[in-house]
Amino acid sequence: TSTLSGMAYVYWRFKFDNDLFQGLPNCAVRVKGKKILDFRTGTTAFSANPVLVLRDYLTDQFGMGVQTAEIDTTSFTAAANICDEDVALAEGSTEKRYECHGMLDTEVTFKANIEDILSSMHGGLIYSNGKFKCNAGASRTAVLTLDENDFTGKIEISPRRSRKDNFNAVKGKYISPK
Repeated sequence: TSTLSGMAYVYWRFKFDNDLFQGLPNCAVRVKGKKILDFRTGTTAFSANPVLVLRDYLTDQFGMGVQTAEIDTTSFTAAANICDEDVALAEGSTEKRYECHGMLDTEVTFKANIEDILSSMHGGLIYSNGKFKCNAGASRTAVLTLDENDFTGKIEISPRRSRKDNFNAVKGKYISPK
């Protein structure tokens, strides 16, 4: 028999009694999830941080099995910190900016599972120069400012086209003199 070591499973055994049951009982399980590594602190614990979940999925043997050297730690750290920011709620309490609660399906593609995780943080994942880079949805400070010295010609603004430039064809109707 299989012991299913390292995997979550539930084994139920029912003894049917016609006098007590009309059919199978409704059963439910509350699953806490998998303990994952918080690479920022080096601790392993349950976490709802979408970036930590994504990194675990990318590097885990049951996920994509990516080497940690292919993960851009700087971008993942920044995105994880954004997800952990406290956001004020209308009634006065706070909650984390983004959390990931759900289940990954091994029957679907890696891409579909990654998109599900990214949707929980309005995030993006790119693979560039041999590394995965992650970002979470949040406003950022501009890193570049442009002014008129950065352009080779004068700046022209055309907010609306003139009516005569709006048409690019002329149609006519021929009426015979007969």
